[in-house]
Amino acid sequence: MPLPKTLPKIHLTDEQRRRAIFAGCVVALLALAILMGIGVGTGGPGPRAASRAAGGQAGLRAGDGRAAVVVPPIPKPAVEPLELIQLTPDRARLINSMVPFVPGPVRPAPPFKFAGSPVDRIAATACLATAVYYEAGDDPVGQRSVAQVVLNRVLHPAYPKTVCGVVFQGSERHTGCQFSFTCDGSMAARRPSDVAWKRAEDVAAKALAGDVDKSVGYATHYHTDWVVPYWSVTLDKLSRVKTHLFFRWRGYWGTPGAFHGRYAGGEAVDPRVPGAAALATAAGVPVLPTMTEGLTTFGVPAMPSDETVYLEKRPTVTLPGVPTAALKGHVLRLGTPGGTDYALELSPGAPADGYPAVAQAVCRDLPACTVGGWLDPDRVADSVPFKLSALRTATFLFHRRPGEPAGRSHWNCRQVPRADKTQCLPGTE
Repeated sequence: MPLPKTLPKIHLTDEQRRRAIFAGCVVALLALAILMGIGVGTGGPGPRAASRAAGGQAGLRAGDGRAAVVVPPIPKPAVEPLELIQLTPDRARLINSMVPFVPGPVRPAPPFKFAGSPVDRIAATACLATAVYYEAGDDPVGQRSVAQVVLNRVLHPAYPKTVCGVVFQGSERHTGCQFSFTCDGSMAARRPSDVAWKRAEDVAAKALAGDVDKSVGYATHYHTDWVVPYWSVTLDKLSRVKTHLFFRWRGYWGTPGAFHGRYAGGEAVDPRVPGAAALATAAGVPVLPTMTEGLTTFGVPAMPSDETVYLEKRPTVTLPGVPTAALKGHVLRLGTPGGTDYALELSPGAPADGYPAVAQAVCRDLPACTVGGWLDPDRVADSVPFKLSALRTATFLFHRRPGEPAGRSHWNCRQVPRADKTQCLPGTE
C-alpha cells in the first residue's frame, strides 16, 4: 500500500503538547547522561565518568550488583603532621592572603551516615565533641566546620575509619599529631565547663546524624590565618570561616569520588577525653591506655632522620610535548603525563631566573600544576604530593591554579638569594 504524500495533521491540546515536550527533554537528557557516563539519580558523577576522570575503570561490587568506582592506580596522599613554618603572625597572614581560593562554588559533602553500634556512637560523639571544642573553642559556627573536616577524613582512604582514630591520629608518634590539641597539653590545661561541653556534644551529635556544613565542602585540612603549615602550598584553598582557612587535596584525591571510605566502627576513646572514665563505667565505652611517651610539643618538631630518602640513582622522566631542550639542562625526576605535580633536579650551572620558564614548559597547558626544583640531587622529592622533608629543602616551587595561567614562583632565598624578598619561600627570607 503506497504511503500518502502528506501525513494527516494531528491536533494536540496545550496539555498534550506540554507533555510531549517534557517527554522529549527527558529522553534527550537520558541519552546525554548515557553518552557522558553520568549515573542518573546518584547525586553526582557516575561510575564511568568518575573512573574516566581518575584513569580507572568502572566495576560492580560483588554480590549486590550496584555500580562502584574502582580506585585508580595512584598512591594515596601522605598524611603529614601539622608542622609550621616559623613566621610572625602578621607575615603569615600576608602570605595566606596572597594564596587565591579555587574558583567556583564550594560543593558540599553529603550527610554522614553513621553505621556503628550505640556504644560506637557514644564514643564517636565524645571524640568529635573534643575536637570541635579544642579546635574552635565555644563557637558553634567554627565547631560545625571542624566537625565536617573530621567526618570528611573518616570517609577519605588516607585516614583512619573511625572518628576517634581521625581525631587522635598521630598523637602517639614522634612525627607529630594531626590536631594540635592532642599533643600540646591543651586537654590538661583547659577543661570545658559543663555548659560549653554540652554545646560541643550537641554539634557533634548533629554532625553524626547528618548535619552538613556546606561552607567547607570536602575539605580535609584547615589552619588559622596567623600560621602557615608546610602542607598548605600543596593543597587547594577552598574557603574561609572566621579565622580558619580550609583546604582539600589537589587532583583526584580532592574530588567527591575519592571519598569512598566506609566507617569501620570499633571506637575507643583517648583517656584525656572529657568524661572518658564515666563513659567507660556507664556505657562500656573502650578507653585506650594512657599515652605518656611519643607525644611531641606542637610547633615545629624535629623530624626523624630516616624520613629523608636518599637515592643513588633516580630515573629520568620524559613528558610528551616537552622536549629535552625546554628543560634548559635540568632533569625531570618525577611526574606522569596525566599528573599535576613534577620534581626537577636543578642544574647547578643554570640561572635561577630561568626556573619559572622551565616550570611553565613542564606544566604545558594544565590548568593546575606544581613544579618543585632541588639543587641537591639527594633531596629531590620521590613522591607526590611532596613530603615535608622535601618541601623544607626545595630550592624552587612553582604553582599554577585554575584561572591563574602565569602561576606563582618562589625561591629558597637561603640557597638562591633574591633581591625581591616577596619571591622567597616562607621562612627563607
